[in-house]
Amino acid sequence: MTKNFVLVLVLSAASVLAACGKKGGGDGDKLGVPECDAYLDKMAACATKQGGTTGEQLTKMRNMMAGAWKDSVKDDAQKAEMPKACTTAIADMKKQFPTCDW
Repeated sequence: MTKNFVLVLVLSAASVLAACGKKGGGDGDKLGVPECDAYLDKMAACATKQGGTTGEQLTKMRNMMAGAWKDSVKDDAQKAEMPKACTTAIADMKKQFPTCDW
């Protein structure tokens, strides 16, 4: 994995976290926001498909996002914004990992 790829991956995660306004760490439970649940499921599948270091990084990012979003769904205003943020996150990951099922 190149430095530029890692930077893009981290920046994508940071932009989505900024939209949610929270920090990460999580257990992967369903959030009740279909777009975000889909993102988390697709990230897990993509990490498995990629394997190796890339897969490990995707898993870490997925878990970070799950933790952030788990906190965000507790706030009605943040939860209302989550479908758009998660749809954007899926679109961003689709560009970075076109071989995964997005």
